[in-house]
Amino acid sequence: MTKHDLSERFGNLHRGVADIKGHRMFDGFNWDDLATKKMKPCHVPSPPASSKDDLLEYGKFSECQDDQRFPPIKETKDPFLNFF
Repeated sequence: MTKHDLSERFGNLHRGVADIKGHRMFDGFNWDDLATKKMKPCHVPSPPASSKDDLLEYGKFSECQDDQRFPPIKETKDPFLNFF
């Protein structure tokens, strides 16, 4: 479906969208439920933030108490030292 050449693009061939709907990746997929909006979404996003301080989107974050898990990198071993 991402081919640049339209003559090779899936869904743009002589059968059109039937090529996509008939692909084995969609075996068992209920296209009628999708069209009639009976299909339940697999993910429902949270409502948009009401302010820049709204942290509703983020789960609880526990600070790492063990600083030894990620010891500081010595400057001589820093892979990004001369990156820029």
